[in-house]
Amino acid sequence: MKGLVITSVNPYAKIEIQTRCFNAWKALGYNIISFNSENERTILLKHRFEVEDLCVIELSETAVSLFGKQIPRILPVLNRACGLPYDNYILTNSDVFPAHRKPISSFLASLNDCIALTRNECVYLPNNKYTDNSPYRGGLDIFFFTRLGLVNIFNKLINEDVAERMTFGIPGWDYFLGHLIIQSGGLVMDGEVLLHESHQTSYGKIDEFQFFADVMVKSGNYKTIEVNEIAAEFASNISLQCEANERNSTLLKRLYYCAPALSKNALYDGDVITILNEVETVTLQFNIDIKITETLRGFVKSQLNGISWVAAKAYRKNEMQGMPIIQASFILLLIQLIVKKRLNKLHVSFVYPMGNMHGAALRQIIQNTHGMERMHYLLSLFCSELAEHNIFNKELYKYFVLSADSQRKLSSCASILTICSKG
Repeated sequence: MKGLVITSVNPYAKIEIQTRCFNAWKALGYNIISFNSENERTILLKHRFEVEDLCVIELSETAVSLFGKQIPRILPVLNRACGLPYDNYILTNSDVFPAHRKPISSFLASLNDCIALTRNECVYLPNNKYTDNSPYRGGLDIFFFTRLGLVNIFNKLINEDVAERMTFGIPGWDYFLGHLIIQSGGLVMDGEVLLHESHQTSYGKIDEFQFFADVMVKSGNYKTIEVNEIAAEFASNISLQCEANERNSTLLKRLYYCAPALSKNALYDGDVITILNEVETVTLQFNIDIKITETLRGFVKSQLNGISWVAAKAYRKNEMQGMPIIQASFILLLIQLIVKKRLNKLHVSFVYPMGNMHGAALRQIIQNTHGMERMHYLLSLFCSELAEHNIFNKELYKYFVLSADSQRKLSSCASILTICSKG
């Protein structure tokens, strides 16, 4: 089967990671094209992309009139793809790494004509191994179509005015496309062989999603009309769909997974060593047990490139399963805060910025969870706000201190205060 991978490499950020992913698709034998404006193409050629790697789109096919940037819009790109002679298509974000030994297109085509896939969250790509299992179900990064599936979904999109707003790198379009795929009888499943190295996401209201949510709610499949709650409900639906299709994703991994063959030299650079020395000093002060392993070095290295609580959760799930969740979470949070201190980015505040999503997130947690599940979600909320945005929620912190039922948990809580007092 002749397949095409469709993406859009962003020449202005994380170009090294995107280049590595792009070349990995090529090395596996996929045909892959990055759709870009003429301005973006000029920059990418300087970053050693080849002429045949890039397809130049017209200014009218970008989002310059919507967002003031020449970013490719999804609909014109899919329109061009429909005119190309391929049997199947993979539409993917440019920072997704194909951790498989041969193309997966035939396998996916045997399942359905339209499939939306999650990414498998990866703390540090060179360290990823088969047993790591951290699907990120808060979004959809990869879409597979047979030719029939692409034509059918494109015809649905052109009948929705809001589809003209779908743009690479702008929030919301993946949910809308996933919504249409589900409505059309397609699948949603975990992309066990599609890795994404964690990085920080934006903070604030997902205003752009409002346009898509207004259309999605008309289907009658959502319990609310509030944009943030629709997003939360759809994310929950992603999880349900992935659980229902777990057999397919497990089989995909068993048949195709191949660990990334990448250098690990960066695990021993000066910044990693300095940060781990301070981690050992602080943990010794509070009598916290910590072992410096290669995977922990990988976590530190990944956080030097950008703090991400999603990465911390992936590390906790794969490497700290036997430790109480409060203790494990606060140890990883401690490491992230020491990284921020090293980079002079630790500036702790008790004040939330205007337009933040804290209230909506807290409301969703209280309405939909109970007991230990609620505590886990509140812990994630506290840690992500502090690690990624320097916001220290005193009330949530008190809740975890009161929930700590051992000296080790209390010590891990206390260590956070020590670092934050320096920020």
